[in-house]
Amino acid sequence: MKMPVLDKNFYPMIKALNDFEKEVEKSGKPVKVVLVAERSGGYNYVYSYNALADGVNDKLNFRVAERLAKSILWVVGGFKISVSGSKSIYEYLKNAYTLEGLRAFDVDFMSGVYERPFEVEWLEENQIPEQKNASIRVGGYLNGCRIGFDAGGSDRKVSAVIEGEPVYSEEVVWNPKVTEDPHYHYE
Repeated sequence: MKMPVLDKNFYPMIKALNDFEKEVEKSGKPVKVVLVAERSGGYNYVYSYNALADGVNDKLNFRVAERLAKSILWVVGGFKISVSGSKSIYEYLKNAYTLEGLRAFDVDFMSGVYERPFEVEWLEENQIPEQKNASIRVGGYLNGCRIGFDAGGSDRKVSAVIEGEPVYSEEVVWNPKVTEDPHYHYE
């Protein structure tokens, strides 16, 4: 794996998950953990993974569960996380996702977005819901004032329209893929 030039200690999540999976395999006693992020309208996202048994290496279990829960929340959103499979992980996340806990910012933010208190609840295995998603059409609305921005691999573009009529458009050459110097990007 090519390591980033600017941060030699960077440890990508995919590598962390692969290393964790090896630890779980090596333990010989995997525990299936399910995290469910619940959203408005009865929609949810269900993610399952194998973890270490409670008491084997709780610190590692908690770190992985916390990172997964946070990632899921910021990818799909939600006002509730439900946990199944590990009471220790459940208790850890329940404490972390409070206004005084490790994830206080996430609790405050998601409570505001969904206009309801954030919760972490325990689920028995037979209570795990089926994943429920919906496709929603986005974009295509030209009424009022609209701005579009695209930071591409070779340029960046910005456009503005008022009632569907273009009032501003700019394209600037920018090569973020091949330029490692942060001053280039700043300038």
